[in-house]
Amino acid sequence: MKRNIVLFVSLIAAGCNNPTDNVGARAIADTAKTKNATLVPVEDSAVKAKRIMEFMTPGPIHRMLSATAGDWTTEETFWLNEQGPPEKSTGTCECKAIMGGRYLQSTYKTTISGMPFEGMSTMGYDNNKKVFVSDWVDNMGTGMMHLEGTMDSATKTLTLNADYEDAAGKSHMREVIRYIDDKHQEMEEYGTQPGGKEKKFYEMKLVKK
Repeated sequence: MKRNIVLFVSLIAAGCNNPTDNVGARAIADTAKTKNATLVPVEDSAVKAKRIMEFMTPGPIHRMLSATAGDWTTEETFWLNEQGPPEKSTGTCECKAIMGGRYLQSTYKTTISGMPFEGMSTMGYDNNKKVFVSDWVDNMGTGMMHLEGTMDSATKTLTLNADYEDAAGKSHMREVIRYIDDKHQEMEEYGTQPGGKEKKFYEMKLVKK
């Protein structure tokens, strides 16, 4: 080993003294680096194909979401003003399975303070991350909200969380959805301002037609 080191150093020194040998010295140095480099294993193509198929294939959770497709009536309660009574309204929700049952698209229509409100969520289950994912847009903003969460299978309760920013500033939202039975659901939403306490600001009860 020591002899090899001495030989290597001698070759480098000779290359430094003789410019014409610089190419050879660099080649020897590169060879040494290659031998000492950590080899990165190449993923087996069959393993990679299996992983891709598992990611793209709908499973039992996707089928559970798809089973909620249909038309629903809604009853909403809003806590918009802490000093006053809550505001109530009724509306509709149209749910449909899309992308081969991989996602559930829900369109909500109601009124808030006498103004027409329309919102849409696209919900799914990420097989890779093992979490529920949901994106939300509505006609009272120009941003998009992304939520992620998990479900308590014993109580059939899905809890989603999101950090977002709108015209009112930065907030954290916790959304709780309870799948009571095939024809009844409940949704609650809680908000937290930076440095503040969590407050419930929305509740919705859904009944399938």
